[in-house]
Amino acid sequence: MKFIYATDLHGNHEKFRTILNFAKEYDYKIIHLGSDFLPKNHNILQTQLNFIENFFCKFVKTCGDFGIELFYHWGNDDTLYSLYNAPLMISNKNKAISFIKNYKLISYSYVPDYPFLLKDFCKSDFDNWTHPKYFFGTPEYSDENGFHLIDDISKFFKDRGTIEEDLKNLKVDRNTICSFHCPPYGLDLDVCNDGRRVGSKSIYDWIEKEQPLLVLSGHIHENYEMTKTWKNYIKNTLVIQPGQRGACRFVIIEIKGDEIESSLVEI
Repeated sequence: MKFIYATDLHGNHEKFRTILNFAKEYDYKIIHLGSDFLPKNHNILQTQLNFIENFFCKFVKTCGDFGIELFYHWGNDDTLYSLYNAPLMISNKNKAISFIKNYKLISYSYVPDYPFLLKDFCKSDFDNWTHPKYFFGTPEYSDENGFHLIDDISKFFKDRGTIEEDLKNLKVDRNTICSFHCPPYGLDLDVCNDGRRVGSKSIYDWIEKEQPLLVLSGHIHENYEMTKTWKNYIKNTLVIQPGQRGACRFVIIEIKGDEIESSLVEI
């Protein structure tokens, strides 16, 4: 089985087209977009709805016309408002569990909390985890009715639990591919511009224990520029995080039993 993996496209039409053209030229029948595929700006709610209606639904249909199966799921910049209100959201692949050929694909959108405002897909990494300071205003979340300010941030995060709790009862095997928007902590896959490592320690520990075949992640756009690392291993599990900055960057992956071949592509 072979497929294309890209993440953090953030509504860039040209990058969507580049990936589709590559898939057509080299006969890839599966594209997995990972997370944060919707655009973001100051008018994020309407911008995302417009993108879905005027571009993404047509992109999904074009993929289908060429026999290309499309997988995607939400990231921290893809608002819940868009999930509730997206017109013509015609793909049913935005599920926690899907199947790519004979492999189970498990997706998970939550990331450890960060200094930015939108908290739709933010959680504490684990109990007593230290949250960052919010430098950009009052935190908020969205739902089917739009944006809401968070008055009691401590209660907000306590009520929604932790990443560690979410993963605790998630059991996998060597036929499982995990698409986790947040990379595991360390591995040179989670380094920000200022050198901070912001991956999830809970995700690292879970991978180390459960050993799925493959973990696909993203979230930190600049990591590759910082570390020149786009893949690493936790024991026998391959973890891939290509980042997304400048040129269109994605990974081509071929799985043959328990063996995985992967290459980074920049166009």
